[in-house]
Amino acid sequence: MKNNGYKISGYRYKNKCSATWGDANDIAGELSLLEMRTPQKIVEFAKDSSTHLHKIFYSIKDKDAADIWRLDEARRLCQNMITIYTKKDEEDFCVKTFESIKIDMILEEEDAPASRMYIDVVSGLRDNDARLKIFDEVIKLQNQATAKMVALRDIESKLIP
Repeated sequence: MKNNGYKISGYRYKNKCSATWGDANDIAGELSLLEMRTPQKIVEFAKDSSTHLHKIFYSIKDKDAADIWRLDEARRLCQNMITIYTKKDEEDFCVKTFESIKIDMILEEEDAPASRMYIDVVSGLRDNDARLKIFDEVIKLQNQATAKMVALRDIESKLIP
């Protein structure tokens, strides 16, 4: 495959926290062996205990994995909830029920720092502090999307003949 004279010199993770996954070059090598990189295919491949991917997906106890899965399900539940507003003689109005915002507090029930929480969007928009946090999050997402577009355009201009 032509890349306008560029060649791959290696791989690294985008975030430092991902370093626990192991060497990015080893992981990328294994991922490149998969013709279809769906989550199901990756987990299936990782069942082979001789792979680097195995250490990522099968190195934690089932109970811990179940707890992580439950947290992920809770996130998806909040991210996908829609509130339907109805008014006589008008079309229903649907809005996202919850919005994730950054917080700096200790959750009483866990005594552990929480980095995010879900707030009711409508109530959040009524509260000045929460509204500012919601819009700060939107601005960050917009900036991330813009940066992604710039990066894709850069890749396209350098690697696609």
